[in-house]
Amino acid sequence: MTHSPERPLAPRPLRLAAFLLDALLAVLTAVGLRLLIQLGVLPAWGSWAVFDQGARIDPQLIALSLILLAMRDVFWRSSPAKWLLSLTLVRSNGQGLSFLQRLTRAPFSLLPLGLLGRAAQDSLPWRVVSYSPGRTGLLTRTAVTAFAATFSLLWAIETIRPSIARDDAMEMAEKLTTQDPLLQRELGGPLVVEIGEITRRAHQFDRGHSATFQLTIQGSRGRQAMIVLARKVDGTWQLDELRDIDITMTDPSERVAERSGTAAVVAPE
Repeated sequence: MTHSPERPLAPRPLRLAAFLLDALLAVLTAVGLRLLIQLGVLPAWGSWAVFDQGARIDPQLIALSLILLAMRDVFWRSSPAKWLLSLTLVRSNGQGLSFLQRLTRAPFSLLPLGLLGRAAQDSLPWRVVSYSPGRTGLLTRTAVTAFAATFSLLWAIETIRPSIARDDAMEMAEKLTTQDPLLQRELGGPLVVEIGEITRRAHQFDRGHSATFQLTIQGSRGRQAMIVLARKVDGTWQLDELRDIDITMTDPSERVAERSGTAAVVAPE
């Protein structure tokens, strides 16, 4: 089979790059939809509940990502990644695929067909070809690429940041030790505060306004470990809740407080 010199068969690295980029966009779109459900913008769907917390991989996320990836070329002749890389789908005679043909191709598009050899590519009823965009198209692609790169960088920086600064967490912990007289009586002074792991913003439902961190308070007679939930109110971090409280006494004969292993709610000041 011959191909028009104006629209040659796209190079294999370019086709593989388009597939990987489309797969990434499908996953990000699925994650974005789940985030909108968590925020209450969209109604609950399947196992995704409104105001659910955290970011995790579940079967529903995987299924939606695969569906989006399979349908990427159905409604338009070029998927977002193909458009960005100046690729398009055509039939063996160089004509564009109809909607029904693109829909029939959808299940097969989940496979990285770019890995096939040239003979196998020629046997397919469709092929991915490259073309040269005009000046406007080139400028548009450059602008989209620059925006996506900047947005991705800022998003990555934001999500990997700790949900609360360590100094702010230490200030809250020290305030807790001075305001809770039971700690002095149970653990014995002087009390030594240690901040453990701080949850990253990516795992917080209300990013920038809620935080979670591990706190350990060591006294002369015992040690208390807990999970601290904090909330920012009017720009100030306030204690919201204590979870998984565990008290270990130095002397096993010491009486362990009844609140050990329970959750204690602390009202903001």
